[in-house]
Amino acid sequence: MCRNPAGTGEASLAFLPDGSLVGMSVNAALPMVFKNERFNARMNVSALVKRDQRGGHLFIRQLKMVCEDSLAGKARVVIGFPNASAMLGTLIVGHKVAGAVYSANRPLFLLSWISNRVALPSPVRAKWLDNLVSEVILKTARSPYCTRLESLEDVRFEPEIDPSRLTIYADTEWLDWRYLHSPYQYAILAVGNPKQPDALAIVRTASNKTVDGREVLHGYLMDVIRSSGAPSNADIEAARAGVAWLRERRCHSVKSAFVRGTQYEAVLSKVGFWTKRSPELQPSIFMRAAPDHRIPRRIDRYAITYSWTDWL
Repeated sequence: MCRNPAGTGEASLAFLPDGSLVGMSVNAALPMVFKNERFNARMNVSALVKRDQRGGHLFIRQLKMVCEDSLAGKARVVIGFPNASAMLGTLIVGHKVAGAVYSANRPLFLLSWISNRVALPSPVRAKWLDNLVSEVILKTARSPYCTRLESLEDVRFEPEIDPSRLTIYADTEWLDWRYLHSPYQYAILAVGNPKQPDALAIVRTASNKTVDGREVLHGYLMDVIRSSGAPSNADIEAARAGVAWLRERRCHSVKSAFVRGTQYEAVLSKVGFWTKRSPELQPSIFMRAAPDHRIPRRIDRYAITYSWTDWL
């Protein structure tokens, strides 16, 4: 939360007498825009570190404290993606369910992807065979030229905003803090002139263990953001560039998140993602707004991507 251009946010930390952390509830500041109005919002991330503290209402007390502090200050909206065990507490403190978030998945190396859940013999997992099978079956598309931006200094980028959807206002100042100064190793990929990109794709790699205990890489397509005035296919080219970048690093697959009925769903479909209801993100986004601030009621009025959820 340090040096966040959208503000400092609010937090509640609970400790035992021995100094060990029991639970936390953090509201990170977000710059948001809806119907051409820019305003300050919060993204809540809460966790109980010690399981023996469940049932003591600590989570509810902490969440209520930080939400009331946020809405009493400059924030107009608080957003959260609680897990199943936290949903009831989230409702108790006044959040409302906005709707379902879906996940999208695209295999990049078919045999490697299958071997996550099915133990395949080592010869079947050979890189040359995986490359051949994946190119034939998955029909790997041309990789657009892109540039990884190590810095956003002197980069001119004005994000295209749909006024009918609640959107994070991702200008260069926000992008620099959110991705280039994060403990996660994100990559910002620019399509077009790197000093004035047509679109940006934000990606990162992660690892998981297969059924036979091997450590393997997979990827996340965090977001695709088109520049104002850019060609209509710029976001699709950026998404393809993000997928290609992850494939070059031998990620077996790439995931993303979206809301049904949005432009982002169409982009994911055009670059070969499979879509489904997401059990890992939990199906709901919860919202709470200040009394004088109206937020959309329909979930398809939210421009949700993985960038909304990938904080800790």
